[in-house]
Amino acid sequence: KNHFQDIFNCLKTQRPGQHSFNLNHQINELTVNANMVKDAIEDLGLNKSCGLDGITAEHLKYASEKLPYLLGLCITSFFIHGFLPDSMLSVIIVPVIKDKAGNINSKDNYRPIALASIISKVVEIIMLDRMEQ
Repeated sequence: KNHFQDIFNCLKTQRPGQHSFNLNHQINELTVNANMVKDAIEDLGLNKSCGLDGITAEHLKYASEKLPYLLGLCITSFFIHGFLPDSMLSVIIVPVIKDKAGNINSKDNYRPIALASIISKVVEIIMLDRMEQ
């Protein structure tokens, strides 16, 4: 635990309230519409592990047609206010063995995998799409 905690812990040096970012753009540049959310949800892979919230990609893909609209409003408010909730920034670190024939007792034979919230992945896809444009 301590080995992976030292490798990946983006929150250890930050104090509460420091998880915000500043975007100085016009409101229309920050708006996320339902089509953007729908496209991001379609890009999610199926049969993946969930984050701390217990929500999987399947939950979003097979949810009500109202979900992309509501998530668009929510993500727009994140961008306008420059704030992401701590729950979206929290991940589960899972050690995965690199070489099964190697020494399974060696910490160097494991690599960490971060299981993030599926909503944070949707936000990430939307942001990456905007950066590419």
